[in-house]
Amino acid sequence: YSSNHENWKLSAAIFNRWDKDIFDWVYKSDLARKVNHADIDTLGFETIASFSFEKIEAIASYSYLKKDADYGRPDIVGSFYALNFPEHRATLGLIWDMIESVEVRIDNEWRKQYQNPLRVGPDSSFSSHLAASYYPAQFKDLEIFIAYDKPWDEDFQDIPGTPGRGDQFSLGATYRW
Repeated sequence: YSSNHENWKLSAAIFNRWDKDIFDWVYKSDLARKVNHADIDTLGFETIASFSFEKIEAIASYSYLKKDADYGRPDIVGSFYALNFPEHRATLGLIWDMIESVEVRIDNEWRKQYQNPLRVGPDSSFSSHLAASYYPAQFKDLEIFIAYDKPWDEDFQDIPGTPGRGDQFSLGATYRW
């Protein structure tokens, strides 16, 4: 479903996906890592809404995933990839066009991961991305930006069994031709 209006948009989707005989890195009850084939059925729902007013655009989304996996073996207890997913994920972003050549953005994400015995620490995470971009008028396709990723102290492991990522500062330029 999709609805577009002058100042706002809304879209939503429900989907079902069937993956047959894929390969995934898995681990058994003894936590030994190996490759195993799997059949995975995924049911999902996603909605995205945006609203624009004057110089600000707000974008929010929510998604839900449910996966049923058959690895053909009862001793498989988890997955590094196919079953490393957020059951619930919500985002909220704001874009502010301060002046014609300067844009400020904040993107926030909350996720509640599917249970995984290898994950040390929390099964949920809240992260943000703050950025400012300058578009010089004399160079039509140039963007100069500064960004700060993950300003909240998080121990969340994006990949189970690996350390959580820390803060990241970026300064750069992008030229499109």
